[in-house]
Amino acid sequence: MKVSPNALLRQYGLSQNEARVYIFLLKKIEGSAYEIAEALGIPKTTVYDTLEGLKKSGLVSNFQKNGTRFYTPENLNRLEEILNQKQTALQEVAPILRNYVEEARLKGPSVKFYIGKKNAKIIWEDMIETYTRKKPRVAYGISHFGELEKMFPRYIYNWIERRRKFPMITKLIFPESDRKNVEGFVDPKTEEVRYIPDNFLYPGEVTTYGDKVGIMTFDKKEPQTIIVESKELREMFERNFEFMWEMAKK
Repeated sequence: MKVSPNALLRQYGLSQNEARVYIFLLKKIEGSAYEIAEALGIPKTTVYDTLEGLKKSGLVSNFQKNGTRFYTPENLNRLEEILNQKQTALQEVAPILRNYVEEARLKGPSVKFYIGKKNAKIIWEDMIETYTRKKPRVAYGISHFGELEKMFPRYIYNWIERRRKFPMITKLIFPESDRKNVEGFVDPKTEEVRYIPDNFLYPGEVTTYGDKVGIMTFDKKEPQTIIVESKELREMFERNFEFMWEMAKK
């Protein structure tokens, strides 16, 4: 899905009104507070406050014309400069923040619980984030691809392609009913798949990665997701997985 310029500017720190006003000025080259308020349906006092914020950021400037103050956007290089500064700041602070997380992990296991379809994706996003900084990259999963396809028809394929960019091995167990859909899609370089009878599969997914165990239920309305970070629990689940792997069919 294509993201609007307004949404992108908001992701980089502009407020909703700042993004709207800035885009308006880019399109019109210049405008008074009155023209902006009329065009965007924003109260004039709010427009003035918004313009002041954009001025402080260096994104707009103002000038007088026939006794009226007009506002105009600065060169787009200024926006690129601001975004680059934020990117640089993020790169500098990210290692420090990761150290905080690592220190917390050393203190003991952690459990995170989520409800909702949107939050169910957290397991997979966390797996990619984990493997950007941790090796070896091996993941084990028991799931039902048909159910994942129904719940996340676009996202799941996009995520698989992103995951395949990492030099990692994934062992997966699916129900026999998934075989036709899965076999033509498996990448033998990164994935090993085996199958078990449908009546042995539970309605959810269990995945282990790093020192974490991710569990998700296949409730289409309100799936429940749990991420447990514990080396001991991860080892327990992986031993159980290996037992099922030996019993499963290629």
